Amino acid sequence: MHKRIVEVIISSEQIEKLERSDPQKMIAWKVWTQYQRAWHCHRWDCQSHGEDNKDRKLRRIMSSATIVNDCERGDCVQQTSTGRQQRTRRRSCMNTRAPTSDVETGAGDTRPTKQRTVPATVVVHNTNEGNTRARRQRRTPPTVEPNTSRGNTRRGIRRRPATTDGEPGTDAENAMPTRPGRRPATADKKPGIDAENTVLTGPRRKRVFERDLTPAERAIPDTTLLNDLGYHLSAYARVGRGPPTQNLNCRGAWCNAVQLYRKANDQYKELFIAAGFGDFLKIEPVEVPVSYSLALLERWFGKTNTLHLPSCEIGPTPVDWTMVTGVPFGGRSIGVEPFTMKRALELLGVDRGVIVDNKIGLSKIRPSPEELKDEPATSEVKEKVFRRLFLYVVGSCFFNNNRSVISHKLVMCLERIDRVRNYDWGAMTYAAFLAGMRRKVTAEIGALTAFWQFLPFWAFEYLDINRPKDPADNVFPRANRWICLKRLSDNDSSQFFSPHFIASRCQLACVEESQVTWQPYLASAEYNSRSMKSTINLAKKRIAFRSIDTWEYYLGERCLRQFGFPFRVPIDPPQVMYGTWEGPLQNEYVWNGTSAENFVNERLEYASWFTTASVGRILNVNPYLGGLGTAKKVFDDWRAKHRPDLILISQSEYKKLEEDRDAAEVKLAKLRQASAQARGEF
Repeated sequence: MHKRIVEVIISSEQIEKLERSDPQKMIAWKVWTQYQRAWHCHRWDCQSHGEDNKDRKLRRIMSSATIVNDCERGDCVQQTSTGRQQRTRRRSCMNTRAPTSDVETGAGDTRPTKQRTVPATVVVHNTNEGNTRARRQRRTPPTVEPNTSRGNTRRGIRRRPATTDGEPGTDAENAMPTRPGRRPATADKKPGIDAENTVLTGPRRKRVFERDLTPAERAIPDTTLLNDLGYHLSAYARVGRGPPTQNLNCRGAWCNAVQLYRKANDQYKELFIAAGFGDFLKIEPVEVPVSYSLALLERWFGKTNTLHLPSCEIGPTPVDWTMVTGVPFGGRSIGVEPFTMKRALELLGVDRGVIVDNKIGLSKIRPSPEELKDEPATSEVKEKVFRRLFLYVVGSCFFNNNRSVISHKLVMCLERIDRVRNYDWGAMTYAAFLAGMRRKVTAEIGALTAFWQFLPFWAFEYLDINRPKDPADNVFPRANRWICLKRLSDNDSSQFFSPHFIASRCQLACVEESQVTWQPYLASAEYNSRSMKSTINLAKKRIAFRSIDTWEYYLGERCLRQFGFPFRVPIDPPQVMYGTWEGPLQNEYVWNGTSAENFVNERLEYASWFTTASVGRILNVNPYLGGLGTAKKVFDDWRAKHRPDLILISQSEYKKLEEDRDAAEVKLAKLRQASAQARGEF
């Protein structure tokens, strides 16, 4: 078959001129045949001609070019650094239609395919029909998959999805869609589970982490309880590095949501209060210390949903969630029956334009202040506006994620707005928080999601680290107690490894059991109220809580110390701590809960067990606190300058000198007494 070779005519002077001015703007064309999926190019015969420096320069420039191929028009487009495309029509020497077996693309996807060129030996010369000089050809098959993702116009950078999409057993709330032209990643499912774990989780998502730790630094041995520690956030503390900043941002629009709610008509506010969000919406949104949150996350482990301090465990309980946020537990769980997107859009009164990646975009359904200010004209208008407001406020505060979208399944709870109060919003929001913490520490996502502000508020109650001074007493919700200073709120990613973060990390590495306030709510009137008793009983169970798309285990046996019990060794957690609630639910006691006292081992001693089960002191504080070497150098400089007559001795020698001095003083006292008696006799 005849193959036409189109070659580029560029002189050596032009190469040097373009390279000196701006190599990125140099247009180096290659012909990419769609049928063969290969690059056709000439090369010199190295044995007879060799390869001079100018040829190597040209090859380097051409290999860094980014070619965009339009399959429909047969065009080759050069993507420059400024984002503009210079289009030149070139005839393809073969059929431009690629077989589906060669390239897998999404159905109906006609977007241009961007691909980084493959380095190859390139020859630039003038070809005419009269040129009979024989040269050999080499085919270089492409080794890079076509990148069809949008929004990435920078050359040489291909963004990878943080998660896979729609995999069974993973929460699809934060899942990134699989890009066309790329097969979704697959992984083996977890092994079988015991009888109480009835819902299996699916393949794990791709981790989001910076490749800044060596394999040796990630080779951290497992404990008897915790595994995969090399890919936990604590690995960065072990080597003395700051937290990974890849995709690190603080999601949610808590402040905007509260401000919009406060502008709403009283008819809408009454429905929020009836649903149990009235106390939460009284909390004044403040900037919380992000650096402190990241330091806490280094000790959070999703296998237990607790914080592992150097000598003990402590975890947020349902009581903590209600006391800090004001959202109560109790009511009906979100249904598992099918609910379509079409029905959700009808209830919201919007069209399909609000759909983003098969979910509902929060910013697209946000009602305007004008809609909320006036009284609704009809009951139908009231229902639709309230559903949109409720979905925006609750979604922005408790169910926020990487893409600011929310599942349409939540609309199912809003079909009858007079029955919104019947649902267990405390369980749904609490489970979403646990899921957000787990995804962050296991590198499924890089962002802080759900109501992540709860973490430092909760820590202020138990730990005297970065705690604001003079908190208000007997306040409910307890989040109103803590007025976080602005200097503690390092929301800029460049400040995440700030002195405040280092100080928080060092203090957490030295916390002892005696320094923890184990029961911070005893003096609170709300804690001693009758309505809180059911939540206290719930916190003393091992129970699974359902959220929109996931369920998360809460292990009450690991938090009994927070209810006045002595430390007791808990048994191993379930093999599966989370999953999707869609599927058979055979063991109802998983959802109803079991007393936490059934999951403790009375025969083991807690301190020795915790030493082998947890991570202990993961941080060497000497580099941050100065260290002995630095202290010795400073003291030697001061002594040489101010007191050169001082003689340094060891501590053991000093103790011996003290003992000799005490013995000499006793002997001297006896001699004085004997001398006084002798003088008295005479």
